[in-house]
Amino acid sequence: MKDLKNKGAMPKEMRDAIARLKGRELSDDAETVKTSAAEILPISKEIAEEERLQEAARKKAEEEKALKNPQPGQMIAGQGVFLGQWQPKDRGGKSLGKIFNVFAAPQDLTGGIFGWKKTFKYVDAVKRIAKLKAWNGFDGTNYATDKELYQAIEDGSYDGGWLIPTRDILVGTDIDGNTTQPDNLFAHQNKGAFKGTFKKAASSDFIFSDHWYHSSTEHRDDPSAVWAVRFSDDCALKLPRDIIPSRCRPVRVVEVLRP
Repeated sequence: MKDLKNKGAMPKEMRDAIARLKGRELSDDAETVKTSAAEILPISKEIAEEERLQEAARKKAEEEKALKNPQPGQMIAGQGVFLGQWQPKDRGGKSLGKIFNVFAAPQDLTGGIFGWKKTFKYVDAVKRIAKLKAWNGFDGTNYATDKELYQAIEDGSYDGGWLIPTRDILVGTDIDGNTTQPDNLFAHQNKGAFKGTFKKAASSDFIFSDHWYHSSTEHRDDPSAVWAVRFSDDCALKLPRDIIPSRCRPVRVVEVLRP
């Protein structure tokens, strides 16, 4: 069947079928009704399927257009909130030779039947993300730390699912505190769709309240701890994986294919 040239126009196949039916001496007998349906219904189904495919193509074209020049904080349909680009380096500083667009979830990780729980011990955040199914459109991954993520990126097994951000994606600094990533969650927390969605607190609040965010970056000298960041400032602190609950803002990364 040819593509529809004019949206809303009746395809020739259906016009012909209706014309044939009008030329008959229509009656209410069951055979006439059965014949009418047999001629028109297949064409109707074909039209509906063609319209569905055209709508899917339109949405894909819109997504591709939006990705040509996205801005941090911009919600990209079918992807998440755009954060920026990321060129990952492993814990030893070696480039993985790839470029990714980073998309964040529009809200913090939640849990429980009603989605009320918003803080997790790090080990529980890993388990919660691993159970995510079609959450904001995508499943979760199951990486215990950044080391497993880097390995998955290298061997090509990472499939674009939600994950706990590395320290550089979270706050823009590497495992040793060196500034490496200008596009990060802390830097863009007040832009676009990010604005007002992160938990912040006054400096007088208790240090281990719920305004800290997990990263997946394991402390270099203490494998029992990962780095966390306070979003009222950019203070970074190592937190034991299985003791202190904090918040988590999942992200996902999509490789930018080079021409």
